[in-house]
Amino acid sequence: MVATTTQQSVILQGEPVAVKVYQSDHCKADAILVHGFTGSKEDFDFIGPLLAERGYRV
Repeated sequence: MVATTTQQSVILQGEPVAVKVYQSDHCKADAILVHGFTGSKEDFDFIGPLLAERGYRV
C-alpha cells in the first residue's frame, strides 16, 4: 500500500506583509522559516515544499 499526500500552498495577505503557508494532509508540527532583512519568501521555494511533504505546516 502506498500512502499519498496532498500538498497545498496558501498566501495570507495582510498589511503590510503577506505570509505563504505550505501544508500537507497530515501535519505533525509547524516549521516557521524566517528570512533576513534583504530576503523574501522566494528564499524558501525549495525547502518549504520539501518540509510540507514530510508532514510539516510551513
